[in-house]
Amino acid sequence: ISLANKVYALEIDGLIWNKEPKILEVAYGVQKLQVGCVIEDDKVLTDDIFDKITAWEDDVQSVDMISMQKLWFFVLYDSHHF
Repeated sequence: ISLANKVYALEIDGLIWNKEPKILEVAYGVQKLQVGCVIEDDKVLTDDIFDKITAWEDDVQSVDMISMQKLWFFVLYDSHHF
C-alpha cells in the first residue's frame, strides 16, 4: 500500500481528503508527499490528523501544514418564497 493510500484510509468524521497527491523532490533522493484535505472545525483538529500520521514512524518523518483556509457556509432563508 502506498503512503498516499495509507493517508486516505484515515477516516475521521469532518475530514475529506483531496485525492490528488503530489510527490515533491526535496534533496538527495528524499521525497515528500503533499496531500490536501478539508476539515470541519467543530469535528476535527489538525493535530488529530498529524498525530495519526506521525505514528507511522517507519514511513513518516514529519508532517507540516503548508496552507490553511477557512470555508464559510451561509444558509439564507427568505420567508416570502416558502
